[in-house]
Amino acid sequence: MNYLGSKKISKNRLWISLVTYVHTIVVAGDSVVNEGPAKNKVLEGYEVVSKEGTTENKELNGKGTIIYKKDGQEYTLEGTWENGKLNGEADLLNSDSILVMKLHFVNDLIDGEGSLFDNGQLTFKGTWKEGQRCGFCQEYKGGKRVFKGEYSGDVRSGYGIEYDASGEIVYEGEWVNGTKGLKSIIDDDYGNRMLVEKDVLGSIVFMGGFKDGTVIRDGRGTEYENSKPVRVCMYRDGVEERVIKEFKDTTMIQYDSANHKVYEGKYEDFGAHGPCAQGEGKQFEGNVVVYKGEFVRGHRQGPGCSYYPSRTLQYDGDWMNDKANGHGKFYNPEGMLIVEGEFVDDVCVDGTRRIHRDTGKIENVKSSGCFCFGSSRRAGTKQLPIDGEGLGPVSVASPKELEAASDRTTALCFKSGGFADSNIKSIDLARFHNLRRLTIEANALPYVKTLRICELPKLRTLSFEKSACVDAVLGVEYLKKEYTIKGAGKTLCIESCPLLEEITFEEDACGDYVKCQLFGSNERGN
Repeated sequence: MNYLGSKKISKNRLWISLVTYVHTIVVAGDSVVNEGPAKNKVLEGYEVVSKEGTTENKELNGKGTIIYKKDGQEYTLEGTWENGKLNGEADLLNSDSILVMKLHFVNDLIDGEGSLFDNGQLTFKGTWKEGQRCGFCQEYKGGKRVFKGEYSGDVRSGYGIEYDASGEIVYEGEWVNGTKGLKSIIDDDYGNRMLVEKDVLGSIVFMGGFKDGTVIRDGRGTEYENSKPVRVCMYRDGVEERVIKEFKDTTMIQYDSANHKVYEGKYEDFGAHGPCAQGEGKQFEGNVVVYKGEFVRGHRQGPGCSYYPSRTLQYDGDWMNDKANGHGKFYNPEGMLIVEGEFVDDVCVDGTRRIHRDTGKIENVKSSGCFCFGSSRRAGTKQLPIDGEGLGPVSVASPKELEAASDRTTALCFKSGGFADSNIKSIDLARFHNLRRLTIEANALPYVKTLRICELPKLRTLSFEKSACVDAVLGVEYLKKEYTIKGAGKTLCIESCPLLEEITFEEDACGDYVKCQLFGSNERGN
């Protein structure tokens, strides 16, 4: 028995019955595939002209076709019916038999993987659910990908990346109902990728870490109000784990992992370093004050007092780089004055005694154990006998060797070819507080995008040998004047090295670097 059209027969429709299986034609106006075209969004505007197939028990089954019209053009859908509904793979062809759509149906609704074409050229590839595009999808133009990301409700929705004709990212972030949202992924001036959230007025409300491939907060991030930081928090999968710092007017309060207060006082926001203690403040251990005094970029520096856990005075004097440096007074836990004199890195030599401020240890030494190079230079240039632990010079030829180098190293050399790994993007030497000489040999750091030589209070000499930090490929492009600043974004940052006297750049030492920050160094240097 053949079956044509719906069960409700209008006066204008023709009903034909024949014996056994025959091909049948359905007149325009009937629809088997798109009852309410809105159910299959991609087929909106396609009007059913006719249908051809076979019937079994008054229902279409097996291979068949549907003829559509849209904008005066004729299209043919080739598919398979099961009990009167389209199921499985189906192709939509234009009048020249060129592929327009390749779809998968489940009970008359597009469901599963599919693709769209323009004159046989791919324009879309992705997934459908109950007639609408959803999940991970990709868009193409002129054979090149222009978008990849999430769809929902048949439009871009969720995380996605938009590309220009050359393949460069023009936008990465959140999409809402087909338009760009308020959350985006950017590269800062130091080459770090971060999530930026804005309010409807365009003001930043969050900046920080994110879960890769999403716009979900993950890791460390800062919250803002009226362009000022209010909190720094740790996040995991979008959920706040703990508060690291909070800000009230000109005051910053910092907490440890157990939510104990570790700092309260004045601060400044130093960009790449973030908000740091700057000016007068207090440090705590277990909510007990252990230091009260001046800070510079998060470090004890200037006049200040340290205290014992018993809350009695330990040291009253000058500080630099978190250690007693300069004139000061040291007291025992009972409050008795032990020594008043000049300190260098928490140590004072008083005649035949060496007093350690941090441990309270007192040792007998020779009277010649401490000397300085003139009273005007004070503690910054004074030296004590050193015990051999962590001394320079130290040569490193890999990230592992750099990690193993002692914080007390005085001379450091990056060997040629030792860091030839394209995954090494950033190096920060801030932990080498005793470093006096730094040498970067030829081709030592070719792939490093951000080299930070900061907060080294004793550094005097900095030397870059020929092509020390140059990526050979980028260097050639640079010489050909084909170099793209936006593409590389390599940065050399030299900050807070007050004793730095000499910087040497040999030929093309940092030839593909696009930014150099140099401040906080010796103005009399060469």
